Amino acid sequence: FPSHDRLAQQFYRLYSRTRGLICKGDGETATRMIDKATGALANKDSKEVEMREIPCQGKDCTDYGPRACSEVMNLQFLLPEVSGFGVWQIDTGSINSILNINNSLSLVRSVYGRVSMVPLILTLEPKEVKNPEDGKKKTVRVLNIRSQDRMIEAYRKAQMRPLELVAATYEL
Repeated sequence: FPSHDRLAQQFYRLYSRTRGLICKGDGETATRMIDKATGALANKDSKEVEMREIPCQGKDCTDYGPRACSEVMNLQFLLPEVSGFGVWQIDTGSINSILNINNSLSLVRSVYGRVSMVPLILTLEPKEVKNPEDGKKKTVRVLNIRSQDRMIEAYRKAQMRPLELVAATYEL
């Protein structure tokens, strides 16, 4: 990961087919595109719009639900073996992936003392979950972060400076 912060931003987001992102909130505050004439959420027929800061109700919002407002994580990472410098990003709206990534990042921080420049593996794996609508089990694919290190290797690597760790991992 490129840094300790902003590597896995998470927001409630609502998109419109015609206007793109029309509401973005953190569970406390949201920035919402409002139709100036009606005061309602902007739509394709809105002539004049403005962005307003409003309270974010998260899952209690009337716009929350399937194909509407939902949680989105933007996971940013580096690919050391790809030519050039750049940050790559994967976006996910899967609550299972968001929970996995958050828990994995917490574990990596506790083991290495940081998340930046720690060589990890990002995987997409099958997971059995219960469908909240009908209670039936189903298999979904979720993001996970894995390490190939044994605990003693992780301890040694945690003592290394970030770029030394990357160089040692890829034997430059």
